[in-house]
Amino acid sequence: MNKAGINVTTMETGAEFQPSRNNKMPLGQNPEEFINIDDFALKVIDRIRMHQPKELGDLARAALEARTLVRENLKELVDAAESFEARSKLALEDIRQSRFAYVTEAAQMLKPLREVREFFIEKDYEGQITRLKEFAEICERLERLKKNGTLDAIADTIIKLTL
Repeated sequence: MNKAGINVTTMETGAEFQPSRNNKMPLGQNPEEFINIDDFALKVIDRIRMHQPKELGDLARAALEARTLVRENLKELVDAAESFEARSKLALEDIRQSRFAYVTEAAQMLKPLREVREFFIEKDYEGQITRLKEFAEICERLERLKKNGTLDAIADTIIKLTL
Protein backbone atom coordinates (compact mmCIF):
# COMPACT_ATOMS: atom_id res chain seq x y z
CA MET A 1 0.00 0.00 0.00
CA ASN A 2 1.14 3.50 -0.69
CA LYS A 3 0.97 6.41 1.73
CA ALA A 4 -2.76 6.87 0.97
CA GLY A 5 -3.45 3.21 1.87
CA ILE A 6 -3.95 2.05 -1.76
CA ASN A 7 -2.53 -1.25 -3.00
CA VAL A 8 0.05 -0.54 -5.68
CA THR A 9 0.36 -3.18 -8.43
CA THR A 10 3.14 -3.11 -10.98
CA MET A 11 1.86 -3.21 -14.54
CA GLU A 12 4.45 -5.64 -15.90
CA THR A 13 4.05 -8.41 -13.36
CA GLY A 14 0.79 -7.80 -11.59
CA ALA A 15 2.59 -8.43 -8.29
CA GLU A 16 1.69 -6.38 -5.31
CA PHE A 17 4.33 -4.03 -3.99
CA GLN A 18 3.93 -2.37 -0.69
CA PRO A 19 6.41 0.42 -0.34
CA SER A 20 7.67 1.18 3.11
CA ARG A 21 10.88 2.37 4.67
CA ASN A 22 11.87 -1.21 5.38
CA ASN A 23 11.71 -2.20 1.68
CA LYS A 24 14.58 0.06 0.71
CA MET A 25 17.54 -1.87 -0.57
CA PRO A 26 20.72 -0.85 1.20
CA LEU A 27 23.26 0.88 -0.99
CA GLY A 28 25.92 -1.39 -2.40
CA GLN A 29 23.95 -4.57 -1.78
CA ASN A 30 23.31 -7.07 -4.60
CA PRO A 31 19.59 -6.98 -5.62
CA GLU A 32 19.53 -10.77 -5.96
CA GLU A 33 20.37 -11.07 -2.27
CA PHE A 34 17.73 -8.53 -1.24
CA ILE A 35 14.85 -10.00 -3.35
CA ASN A 36 14.20 -13.73 -3.56
CA ILE A 37 13.57 -14.13 -7.30
CA ASP A 38 12.08 -17.62 -6.93
CA ASP A 39 9.44 -16.50 -4.43
CA PHE A 40 8.65 -13.47 -6.54
CA ALA A 41 8.28 -15.59 -9.70
CA LEU A 42 5.94 -18.02 -7.92
CA LYS A 43 3.73 -15.14 -6.76
CA VAL A 44 3.61 -13.73 -10.29
CA ILE A 45 2.75 -17.12 -11.82
CA ASP A 46 -0.02 -17.73 -9.25
CA ARG A 47 -1.48 -14.30 -9.92
CA ILE A 48 -1.43 -14.88 -13.69
CA ARG A 49 -3.17 -18.23 -13.24
CA MET A 50 -5.87 -16.65 -11.09
CA HIS A 51 -6.71 -13.87 -13.56
CA GLN A 52 -6.02 -15.61 -16.86
CA PRO A 53 -9.24 -17.60 -17.48
CA LYS A 54 -11.58 -14.73 -16.67
CA GLU A 55 -9.65 -12.17 -18.73
CA LEU A 56 -9.18 -14.56 -21.66
CA GLY A 57 -12.85 -15.56 -21.59
CA ASP A 58 -13.88 -11.92 -21.76
CA LEU A 59 -11.39 -11.32 -24.55
CA ALA A 60 -12.59 -14.41 -26.44
CA ARG A 61 -16.22 -13.28 -26.17
CA ALA A 62 -15.26 -9.78 -27.31
CA ALA A 63 -13.30 -11.25 -30.22
CA LEU A 64 -16.28 -13.41 -31.28
CA GLU A 65 -18.61 -10.42 -31.06
CA ALA A 66 -16.15 -8.33 -33.07
CA ARG A 67 -15.84 -11.07 -35.70
CA THR A 68 -19.64 -11.32 -35.99
CA LEU A 69 -19.95 -7.57 -36.29
CA VAL A 70 -17.23 -7.42 -38.93
CA ARG A 71 -18.92 -10.21 -40.92
CA GLU A 72 -22.30 -8.44 -40.78
CA ASN A 73 -20.77 -5.13 -41.83
CA LEU A 74 -18.79 -6.83 -44.59
CA LYS A 75 -21.94 -8.51 -45.91
CA GLU A 76 -23.76 -5.16 -45.95
CA LEU A 77 -20.79 -3.54 -47.65
CA VAL A 78 -20.63 -6.28 -50.30
CA ASP A 79 -24.40 -5.97 -50.91
CA ALA A 80 -24.08 -2.20 -51.25
CA ALA A 81 -21.11 -2.55 -53.61
CA GLU A 82 -22.98 -5.06 -55.80
CA SER A 83 -26.04 -2.81 -55.89
CA PHE A 84 -23.88 0.17 -56.80
CA GLU A 85 -22.12 -1.80 -59.54
CA ALA A 86 -25.44 -2.90 -61.06
CA ARG A 87 -26.85 0.63 -60.93
CA SER A 88 -23.69 2.16 -62.37
CA LYS A 89 -23.77 -0.32 -65.29
CA LEU A 90 -27.37 0.66 -66.07
CA ALA A 91 -26.58 4.36 -65.78
CA LEU A 92 -23.50 3.99 -67.99
CA GLU A 93 -25.51 2.16 -70.66
CA ASP A 94 -28.18 4.86 -70.53
CA ILE A 95 -25.53 7.57 -70.93
CA ARG A 96 -23.98 5.73 -73.88
CA GLN A 97 -27.36 5.39 -75.61
CA SER A 98 -28.17 9.06 -75.03
CA ARG A 99 -24.77 10.09 -76.37
CA PHE A 100 -25.22 7.92 -79.46
CA ALA A 101 -28.67 9.46 -80.08
CA TYR A 102 -27.31 13.01 -79.68
CA VAL A 103 -24.40 12.37 -82.02
CA THR A 104 -26.66 10.77 -84.66
CA GLU A 105 -29.23 13.57 -84.52
CA ALA A 106 -26.55 16.26 -84.64
CA ALA A 107 -25.01 14.62 -87.72
CA GLN A 108 -28.42 14.48 -89.44
CA MET A 109 -29.07 18.15 -88.67
CA LEU A 110 -25.63 19.24 -89.84
CA LYS A 111 -25.84 17.53 -93.25
CA PRO A 112 -28.35 19.98 -94.79
CA LEU A 113 -26.49 22.89 -93.20
CA ARG A 114 -23.26 21.73 -94.85
CA GLU A 115 -25.03 21.52 -98.20
CA VAL A 116 -26.31 25.09 -97.82
CA ARG A 117 -22.86 26.26 -96.79
CA GLU A 118 -21.24 24.51 -99.77
CA PHE A 119 -23.83 26.07 -102.06
CA PHE A 120 -22.79 29.55 -100.99
CA ILE A 121 -19.07 28.74 -101.13
CA GLU A 122 -19.04 27.16 -104.62
CA LYS A 123 -17.61 29.10 -107.57
CA ASP A 124 -20.75 28.96 -109.70
CA TYR A 125 -22.96 30.29 -106.91
CA GLU A 126 -24.09 33.27 -108.98
CA GLY A 127 -24.97 31.06 -111.97
CA GLN A 128 -27.03 28.75 -109.78
CA ILE A 129 -28.84 31.70 -108.21
CA THR A 130 -29.65 33.01 -111.71
CA ARG A 131 -30.99 29.59 -112.76
CA LEU A 132 -33.06 29.40 -109.58
CA LYS A 133 -34.60 32.82 -110.31
CA GLU A 134 -35.39 31.79 -113.90
CA PHE A 135 -37.03 28.56 -112.67
CA ALA A 136 -39.15 30.51 -110.19
CA GLU A 137 -40.24 32.94 -112.94
CA ILE A 138 -41.21 30.04 -115.25
CA CYS A 139 -43.27 28.44 -112.47
CA GLU A 140 -45.05 31.75 -111.85
CA ARG A 141 -45.77 32.19 -115.60
CA LEU A 142 -47.16 28.63 -115.82
CA GLU A 143 -49.40 29.36 -112.84
CA ARG A 144 -50.77 32.52 -114.55
CA LEU A 145 -51.36 30.59 -117.79
CA LYS A 146 -53.24 27.91 -115.87
CA LYS A 147 -55.40 30.51 -114.09
CA ASN A 148 -56.48 32.27 -117.26
CA GLY A 149 -57.13 28.92 -119.05
CA THR A 150 -54.42 29.24 -121.70
CA LEU A 151 -52.55 26.18 -120.46
CA ASP A 152 -55.72 24.04 -120.58
CA ALA A 153 -56.49 25.21 -124.12
CA ILE A 154 -52.98 24.33 -125.30
CA ALA A 155 -53.26 20.89 -123.67
CA ASP A 156 -56.63 20.23 -125.36
CA THR A 157 -55.24 21.28 -128.74
CA ILE A 158 -52.25 18.96 -128.37
CA ILE A 159 -54.56 16.04 -127.50
CA LYS A 160 -56.83 16.72 -130.55
CA LEU A 161 -53.85 16.89 -132.91
CA THR A 162 -52.48 13.55 -131.75
CA LEU A 163 -55.76 11.73 -132.41
